[in-house]
Amino acid sequence: MCGFTGFVGNFINPREKLEYCNKILFHRGPDMSDIFYEEKSKIGLAHSRLSILDISSNAIQPIKDDLGNVLVFNGEIYNYKIIKEKLDKIKSIKWNSTSDTEILFNSLIYFGVENTLEIIEGMYAFCFVKKDNNTIYLCRDISGEKPLYYYQSDDKLIFSSEVKPINYLVDQKKISSDILNNYINFNFNWNNNSVFLNIFSLKPGNYLKFDLNKKKLSINQFWKYEEKYHFFKKNNQYSKKNFDNLLKNEIEKELISDVPVGTFMSSGLDSTLVTSIASTFKKDMQVYSIGYEDKNFDESEQAYKISNYLDIKFNKILFKFSDVPSLFEELTDRLDLPHTDQSDLPLYLLCKNAKKNGSKVILTGDGGDELFGGYNRHIWGKNILEMNSLIKIPINFILKYKLIISTIEFLNNLLPRKYFQLDLKSKILKFSKLLKYKNLNDIYLFLLKNNNESDLIELFYDKDMSNLRNMMKYDFQFYLPNNVLYKSDRCSMYNSIEIRAPLLSKNIIEYSLCMQDRNIVNNFQGKLILRKALRKHLPESLIQSKKSGFSIPLAKWIRGPLNDWAKNIFFDPIITKNYLIKVDYSNIWERYIKGDDNHFQKVWNIMILNTWIRKNIFF
Repeated sequence: MCGFTGFVGNFINPREKLEYCNKILFHRGPDMSDIFYEEKSKIGLAHSRLSILDISSNAIQPIKDDLGNVLVFNGEIYNYKIIKEKLDKIKSIKWNSTSDTEILFNSLIYFGVENTLEIIEGMYAFCFVKKDNNTIYLCRDISGEKPLYYYQSDDKLIFSSEVKPINYLVDQKKISSDILNNYINFNFNWNNNSVFLNIFSLKPGNYLKFDLNKKKLSINQFWKYEEKYHFFKKNNQYSKKNFDNLLKNEIEKELISDVPVGTFMSSGLDSTLVTSIASTFKKDMQVYSIGYEDKNFDESEQAYKISNYLDIKFNKILFKFSDVPSLFEELTDRLDLPHTDQSDLPLYLLCKNAKKNGSKVILTGDGGDELFGGYNRHIWGKNILEMNSLIKIPINFILKYKLIISTIEFLNNLLPRKYFQLDLKSKILKFSKLLKYKNLNDIYLFLLKNNNESDLIELFYDKDMSNLRNMMKYDFQFYLPNNVLYKSDRCSMYNSIEIRAPLLSKNIIEYSLCMQDRNIVNNFQGKLILRKALRKHLPESLIQSKKSGFSIPLAKWIRGPLNDWAKNIFFDPIITKNYLIKVDYSNIWERYIKGDDNHFQKVWNIMILNTWIRKNIFF
């Protein structure tokens, strides 16, 4: 896991600029760094390394050969040993290290870029300078675990693992107010346009080609969800494979490391399954879990019981309301792009403590919801569309009946969280509105958005896929890379640790594409195959039917002890006077303070955006 920056074009003091880019990305690779610059071609590459496999200086990057081929790489190739065997059969190579980087480099040279992208399994973003055809290739993994951004003008191409080095090299910070305001609707940037004009994110499963002779850029997709789904539907190569064995193999591969490994576990299904299987291979690993003083949110007791049953060391990280201001400042100082997911804070705190405790690699359950139908929208969206209009009408009438809403409010205040969700009233009201929709895309966006304002989001419905599969496709293409994996990458990298997600291995992704809907969601329950797999490792008493994940009592804290702190950030005069965020500040704040939790996400989004703008635009 690392960070890199590169450019093609004329720059004053190019080597100094490359060295400074490494300083910007120091958190991504504090172990060693180096640069490459070729005066004739004006190609510059900078790399900061977090050493995981072969921690010696033999694996330093950029890696180059005598022919002029060069590689900078961020990520891990989990099947690197198999690829090495293939290379050794066709070529006598003098290996200088035991790293996956050197194997990837030689695979790109001898097998070619397209063939290498077909055979590698892992998380990756890399730049490969191929000398024989004078072309630069930028490549990103199929689910988007590793980030890669680029900027092109008439005479320059600039790219990096984060946006800040690009802003430094371009020396301009023009932002898109439309994209900035889209963070109010969603908690993340929806597509590959960054909030900065002309800086783009390379989409997952894509590679960019830049012809150094013609200065021409083209983008190609080497892995496409729809194509893979339809291919596996006709040619189900995974039908005879045992899912449990497949997952065990993937987790075993992702445990390979020359530094200590741990897991994050919330006691929910995905992270518990990954931890349970990992513990069968590695008993000396540690598990980390967030705890709260408010028992309505705390899952650490259940996580402790699971860890005790698996006989692995458990670390509880207590998250208190007093931690929020300092974590907020620290995280927003580092964010290269806005991100307003509330779970950023507990995840960042987990990463910080894992780093302190010596765990440099962490396995998580990321991807389980997107691949195996784990979100409520997969269950409710599917069933709403299938519901007969004769049933919808009376249900809608009942849900709108004020006596029922009042009763729910009374019980919600009276009973603990395990019986009623804290925001049950808003969910019931949202469900009643949901019944009006007849189009899957409208339902999906309604369930994902924080308000009912219009937006410019385009979703391409595949008529040859079921409604459930289309929603899972949208999540995989947009929600997963732009929200879940952005969060995992930044929170881990800001603390110089590596997060790995075994459920997002290529084989698991493609196995999920072979599954029939009834084996994904049935009887208002999702992730059926993961539940079945977990029962082979834990007794039923330790398997949670519901989880809060990294849920945090933030709405309660900001209405209470953090009110003054939050209010000052929310009504930041520098931001409100510049009209960059087009909202009714007073109305949103007052409705939230009076008890409307449905408005809290907007409050939090604006707090993050205000702080990010102040630090990155008006600093």
